Amino acid sequence: MVRRSLRTRSRIRKKVRTPGGNVKLRFRRPKNSTRRCRICGRPVHGVSVRGGRGVSSRRVSRPYSIVCNNCYRDTLLTRVSAEWTS
Repeated sequence: MVRRSLRTRSRIRKKVRTPGGNVKLRFRRPKNSTRRCRICGRPVHGVSVRGGRGVSSRRVSRPYSIVCNNCYRDTLLTRVSAEWTS
């Protein structure tokens, strides 16, 4: 029997044939997904997918790292143009 913490549907179940000829279930963690933009939904570039690295390598070095570079540029331009027109 598998540990109770592994018997959940959030884990990936994979059937593996053992050297003895039996088929067993192996429970694997799901893969991390890429960070997506909050505005348009596209993946944010410059952010690593792997979770085992340090925090600095998983972040973008610009402000508003939750949006992609195109959306960041558009919002920045609209704010600056609104400042200049008013």
